[in-house]
Amino acid sequence: MFLLQIVTLGIYRLYFLIKTRREIMNLKPDVKIKSPVFLLLPIGVILAAIVLLIVAIASLPPTSKNCASATPAQSSQDLTTVDSSSPQTCPAPNASFLFAILAFYAAIFLTIILVVVWEWSYSHGVEAITEAKLSFALSLIILILVPDGIDILIIQDYFNKVATVPVGGIPQAAPVAPVAPVAPVLPTPPTIS
Repeated sequence: MFLLQIVTLGIYRLYFLIKTRREIMNLKPDVKIKSPVFLLLPIGVILAAIVLLIVAIASLPPTSKNCASATPAQSSQDLTTVDSSSPQTCPAPNASFLFAILAFYAAIFLTIILVVVWEWSYSHGVEAITEAKLSFALSLIILILVPDGIDILIIQDYFNKVATVPVGGIPQAAPVAPVAPVAPVLPTPPTIS
């Protein structure tokens, strides 16, 4: 699982969580785990924020390599009389750039909130399916703090410990009670009169 996490660049973790979510809810219909949209929406939000940030950076006015902050003592007249090798005032970032930075950090914050809310509900399902062998709190801590790939490995280990259906999905046959030996019935000899 850890190797799959590395090879798939983190996509296997999403697949594992979504797949086991469905299996948990099939085995325990009373357990409700939030929709996988809570895991997938943050990807779109972060990508949109990155695109917005790139567009905002591209719209920044060009600056010269001699650009430096002007001191309060300098006046606009002083700047025009200075030779071209001296520092010049830098243009201030525009409002769209500042908005893009704010949106980027808001997207990261929103992503963290959405993922933790989803992992909260998933941890309740893990506790129910493992019959509290892996508690809600420990499951949540594992999902949040343990590195990706290792966290799902630990959870899968607990799932394997409580599995009732063998690999392949073939249910186990009920044990057959031993049959007590029956005494043979001997034919009765004919009676002589």
